[in-house]
Amino acid sequence: MAITIELDDAMASQLRSEAAARQMSLEEFGRRLLAEAMHRIQVSSNWRARNQRRVELIRKSTSAELTAAEQAELDDLQAELYERMETADQDLLDRIADLENTVMP
Repeated sequence: MAITIELDDAMASQLRSEAAARQMSLEEFGRRLLAEAMHRIQVSSNWRARNQRRVELIRKSTSAELTAAEQAELDDLQAELYERMETADQDLLDRIADLENTVMP
């Protein structure tokens, strides 16, 4: 299915530049960019539900003992949270390094 999206000149120019830098057609770069954005939206949506369950288990654990299955589930959710945070931390460190390289080449 073909869809047309209108962009302002600055955004269109930036999109063309990024596509060229990756030696991709504008259309292919746009498809990949949208696919990645949709994937991130889905992952984020899925995490919200799992994180809510994690919070519920933590709250329950403050007033009652978790079952073995609940504790295992909480452990898995906590591990996922730590992994997500590690990725976010690395992204922030990469951005800081980029800024440092821009300011102090």
